[in-house]
Amino acid sequence: MNNYIKVKVTVWYRLRFDQYANMQGIAELIQENGLDEVIDEKLGFMDSDILYETQVRLTPAGNDNQPTIEVYADDKEIWNNKVE
Repeated sequence: MNNYIKVKVTVWYRLRFDQYANMQGIAELIQENGLDEVIDEKLGFMDSDILYETQVRLTPAGNDNQPTIEVYADDKEIWNNKVE
């Protein structure tokens, strides 16, 4: 894999909880402590999956003016779309 293009995208993923999970309490935990705190079986977390159909390509403007497309030849970057 010496010649390739990397493209940055956003994609949603779903965290599944069991039927007994207190989702209002989980929402409050996320607001207070962040998402990592709720990935816990004690709170009813079961699994997660990536929702590939939600994939959207990012623009540099949506990526802090950092590149979202990079072209490589012989494993060296030869071009990107970074906003200067």
